[in-house]
Amino acid sequence: MVNFNGVPHLGGAGTPITAQIILYADGAIEVHNTSGASDGSNQTQGLENATGTLATAVPGRNGTVWTATNDAYRFTPNAPTYLWDNAGLLNDPTLANPVASNILGQTNFTVTATIAGCSVQSNVNVLVDPPPAATATVLTDCGNDQFSIPVNITSTGTAATAGLSWTVNGVAGAGSPITGLSTGNISPDLGPFVATDEVEVTLLHESNVACNQILGTFYSGCPIVSGLRRYDQR
Repeated sequence: MVNFNGVPHLGGAGTPITAQIILYADGAIEVHNTSGASDGSNQTQGLENATGTLATAVPGRNGTVWTATNDAYRFTPNAPTYLWDNAGLLNDPTLANPVASNILGQTNFTVTATIAGCSVQSNVNVLVDPPPAATATVLTDCGNDQFSIPVNITSTGTAATAGLSWTVNGVAGAGSPITGLSTGNISPDLGPFVATDEVEVTLLHESNVACNQILGTFYSGCPIVSGLRRYDQR
């Protein structure tokens, strides 16, 4: 905020000017006039660039004789347009703050902001925290109406170890979760589970839950016989 309190015209003639200029963080500028009597010469009120080559004047106050009492004007900058590269990874490359997804490795994004024919560029480098990885299969034992789930951890991501959790018919399984697992086949296999169970297995990142991976929902695949009724032939 800049205050002009009783400032005389250039040369010292005329009634002093009392006014206030307010600068806002979003680029808007307000000029508040308490008193601005004319000294009889042409005056201009408005904004100009640092070199004086571009300007915007208050209507009716561009090189004319005018007075101002208790009025104000607001100058609002035009909104810039944005354009990001790697558009296929963004939800909208024309937003100031788009959302990126499906980034598989370190990726640089460059944005160009343009306003009134002037452009500037900036960039952001996105580092990906790869999640752990594993495979899980079903090992059936239909003769005993049960099955197990062998799990092979192929990567712990950026962490030293990984973990596993599982639910059985929507309820946390006995012994779940287990942590501190290295790469390789876990021993023993998960289970055994009853042939009719529905088991969902999740691979756990050591410290970042956003990197947890659901490995799938598993069933025995064993034939289930139910509802049989015996009839005697007469």
